[in-house]
Amino acid sequence: MGERSKLKLEDIPCMNLGQFVLDHMRRHNRQSIAMVDADTDRNITYEDLIYRTERAASGLQTFGVRKDDVICVVSPNHTDYMVAFYATALLTATFQPVNPLYTRGIASLNFQTVLQH
Repeated sequence: MGERSKLKLEDIPCMNLGQFVLDHMRRHNRQSIAMVDADTDRNITYEDLIYRTERAASGLQTFGVRKDDVICVVSPNHTDYMVAFYATALLTATFQPVNPLYTRGIASLNFQTVLQH
């Protein structure tokens, strides 16, 4: 058997996932490309991604989203999808993706499952 890790639980930082991601993004050159929109070939810089994430989180807060709330997002694969995910994580809410190709029955089942938890 391999050597046991010397890492202890108390050595692992306990922090908000959204804040962790934003802190990591801030380490990059703000003008570096973070994502490319495959449909439009538009480059999204880290500066733009951070700004959009913080703005979306602020908007969600304005609507009353709090810790442990569930945000269901029906969206195709798009750069805004990641903004919604990061903003939700920043607020410590739960991000529940819903595939727009789901049938009405599957989407309904998905929502019912979320409401039960």
